[in-house]
Amino acid sequence: MKYLLLLFMIATLGFTSIQAKTINLPVYTAEAAISMAREYVKEQKLISDKHYLKKIEYHEVYSEYRTPYWQVEYHLAAGSLKPKGGQIFVIIFNNGKIEHTFGE
Repeated sequence: MKYLLLLFMIATLGFTSIQAKTINLPVYTAEAAISMAREYVKEQKLISDKHYLKKIEYHEVYSEYRTPYWQVEYHLAAGSLKPKGGQIFVIIFNNGKIEHTFGE
C-alpha cells in the first residue's frame, strides 16, 4: 500500500510539473530577427565586410522568469586582424529590446 501511495505521488507530481512548464514562443520569426540584427549592427557600426552570419538560436523557451530572446551570432572571417575573436552576439528580446555583446 505504501508503494502504491508513493508511486501515485511521484506520478502526480511529475505530471503536475509537466503541465506547469511555460512555453515562450518567439514573437519574431527567425528571418525577422536576422533582419533586425542586420539593421542594428549597421546602425551601431559593429561589423566589417569580413564578418559573416554564423548562426541564430532561440533561448529561454521554457523559462518562467527570464525574457526569451533570439541570439544572432556573427563571426569574423579567418585571417582578419581584429582584437580577440571578432565574434558579435546580437540579442533580440521578445519585448523588442536589442543589445549586443562581444565574444572571445
